[in-house]
Amino acid sequence: MSEEKRVDNAKTVYASGCKALTSLEAPNAKTVDARWCEALTSLEAPNAETVDASGCEALTSLEAPNAETVDARWCEALTSLEAPNAETVDASGCKALTSLEAPNAETVYASGCKALTSLEAPNAKTVDASGCKALTSLEAPNAKTVYARWCEALSLDKIKSPVARKAEAFIATELDSLLHAGGRYEETIKPEHWNCHDWNNCPMAACFGVTKLEDIPSEWQEKAQMFVRLFDCGFIPMPTTESANSATS
Repeated sequence: MSEEKRVDNAKTVYASGCKALTSLEAPNAKTVDARWCEALTSLEAPNAETVDASGCEALTSLEAPNAETVDARWCEALTSLEAPNAETVDASGCKALTSLEAPNAETVYASGCKALTSLEAPNAKTVDASGCKALTSLEAPNAKTVYARWCEALSLDKIKSPVARKAEAFIATELDSLLHAGGRYEETIKPEHWNCHDWNNCPMAACFGVTKLEDIPSEWQEKAQMFVRLFDCGFIPMPTTESANSATS
């Protein structure tokens, strides 16, 4: 049996795990916990400061215009999320999400939002858009950290962020000499290394034949460290056969 709830005067609402709950209105609540309400389709918390709707797989409408923290992880049916005053927004795993507005958020997690095509986070310091396969534009002009791994449709020039510009400069001026520095270039550019992000088999491990940064010759450590940072963020693509040939010709 479906169930609807309106709690007019409550300041704190705990409804986590209410599997039959389909609608929740908490107009005066400051904190709303609706985790894992599997049948919940609508959540209204206009004055809440903290909203946790993670795991609400059927949720299609979430209104929390004044929330400072919005957790909407794994809300697989959610197509639009507006959090105009949030400082932290987590929409990871929202597979159907096509619109995310968080203009004031300092931290935005949108990993695994496979339908998201555009992401604007003008005030964010950290943005995680890894696995957003349809993403073609990412604007984070103030972000110090941006993760864009596995964003198959996103090119580096479409990422508006200082770290992306740093990556472009590194690729243009430092990358080729670094990849040749260990005398193992042909091994270094093999695909299995570029699909690895740990020191067991990553490109820098292959390049220098080491298992940790400290074992790289000191004159290359700083550049190798920069490579690792940019590579882990998804900013350095695997060299193509054509680029490898031109670099060695």
